Parts: sequence; structure tokens; C-alpha cells
Amino acid sequence: MIKKIVEGYGNLFNTFGKIIALILACAALGAAFVFPLWKFATEAPRIYTAVVLVIIAATAVFLCARKIIDSGVRKFIFGISKFLVITLGVILCVKFVLDGNRILAVPTIIAIITLYGILSFGFKKSKSN
Repeated sequence: MIKKIVEGYGNLFNTFGKIIALILACAALGAAFVFPLWKFATEAPRIYTAVVLVIIAATAVFLCARKIIDSGVRKFIFGISKFLVITLGVILCVKFVLDGNRILAVPTIIAIITLYGILSFGFKKSKSN
């Protein structure tokens, strides 16, 4: 019985030690990445901004190219069109509300729903063809 109790506490402390080691490893790895980035951002903010924008643009181009290769140009263009209709429509609605033209937000919402419906369901090929 005492052997089981000691073994149970041993397992408990072993698990606790692993958790502490994982926390320390995460903190060290985070500091290894965060400190140089913070130093770079504070000492050369314009270069840092340019580097970050280039990385974001390169990632966007890579993801778009991969999506085009995987799904085809037509499906990609429809996906981007639907995304833009929703995004720009919401931005336009928010702009109208913040500018005090709340009544213009209603036709904008109707236009978003209509355009999205046309893009999503209006260009589908029928199965009978």
C-alpha cells in the first residue's frame, strides 16, 4: 500500500516536473524569438515595417498560387469575389453607419446578400447538362 502511494506521488511529481519544463521551454523559445523582433522593431521601425509587409505579401502570393493550382483559376476567382463582396459590403455598411447614413446601410446589406447569392448559386452548372 505504501509502495502504491509513493509511486502515485512519484508520478504526480514527474508530471508536474514535465509541465514546469514545458513552460520553461516555451518561455525560452518565445524570448528567443520575441526579443530580437522587438529590438529590430524599436531600432529600425521603417525597415521592420517593410520586412513584415514583404513577408505578408509573399505569404499571400504563395497561398493564392497554391490555391489556384489546387482548385483552378475559375473556382479561385469566384472564391475571391465572394470574399470581396462580403468584406467590402461590411466595410461599406459600417462606414455608412458611422457617417450617420444608416438608411444607406439597408440597401447595402440587400446588395451584399444578392451579389453573394448570384456568385454562389447563380453560376452553377446544372447537373442535367
